[in-house]
Amino acid sequence: NKRIGEIEIRQECGEAIFSNEEDMGGINHNNEIDRRLSHVKKIIDNDGNVFWHAWCFDFRGRLIAKAPLLSPQQSDIDRALIRFKEWKPIGDRGWYWFRVFLFGFFAGKSGRPFEEGDLPEKRFGNDKRADWVKKNKKALIGLADNWKSEDYRSLLELEGGSGGKKETFQRLAALFEHRRLLNEYESLEDWGKVKSGHPVNFDASANGYQHLSMLLQDEKLAKSVNVIKSDDEGRGDIYHEVAERCNHNWKM
Repeated sequence: NKRIGEIEIRQECGEAIFSNEEDMGGINHNNEIDRRLSHVKKIIDNDGNVFWHAWCFDFRGRLIAKAPLLSPQQSDIDRALIRFKEWKPIGDRGWYWFRVFLFGFFAGKSGRPFEEGDLPEKRFGNDKRADWVKKNKKALIGLADNWKSEDYRSLLELEGGSGGKKETFQRLAALFEHRRLLNEYESLEDWGKVKSGHPVNFDASANGYQHLSMLLQDEKLAKSVNVIKSDDEGRGDIYHEVAERCNHNWKM
C-alpha cells in the first residue's frame, strides 16, 4: 500500500492550532498536536484509516472514551478529524439536524458574508436555525470555498491563538461537509440516497435542570432548559434568566 508523507499544518491554520511556546504549557500543547498528527499518519498508513475507541462508564454513569487522542470528547482538532467508518443515508430528517448542527458554529456571530438584517441569533429555535442555514446556503458555500481569505479569518477564528472552547476546526469540517452534501444532493436529488459519516452532536442545556424539570413535571423550567419548546419558538436560556433576576434584585 502507498504510504502518505508527513502531515503538515497549512500556514493559514498555524496560529489557530499551535500555541506560543513561551506561554505556560505552550510546548506541551504543541507536542500533543504533533502526537495527534503522528497517530493520524499511522492510522492511514497501517490501518486503512480505521480505528476503534474503547469505552468505559464513569462513577456518574457517563460513557468516556478511554484513549485521550483522537477522542470525540477531547480537543477541537480531535473532533474535527473524526468520521464514522460506516456512512449512512441521512434522509430529510438527518439533513434538518445537520443544518441545526452547522448553525451552532455561527450562532451570535456577525460580519461578512452575513447580512446585518439576517444574522444567526443564539435565541433561534431549531426550526429557525435550520431555515437560516437553508437561506444562507450560498454564503456558507462561499465560506467553505474561500476559508483562507483574510476577510474571514476572524469569523472562522483562525487567528488569536488556540485553546479554550474554540471550535475552529469543527466549524471548518462542518462547512466542508455542508458543501459536499449539497453537491451530492444535486446529482442524486434524494436525501435518502445521500450518505454521510460526519458526527452530529449537541450539548444539553443545563443537563441537570433538564432532568429535574422532567422529574418535577415543571413546564416553566422545562421551557427554560429546552426540554420542550418555548412559547415564542425561541431557545430557552436559564443562565440568562438567572442573570436578569440577579440584576433586577440588585437594583431593588
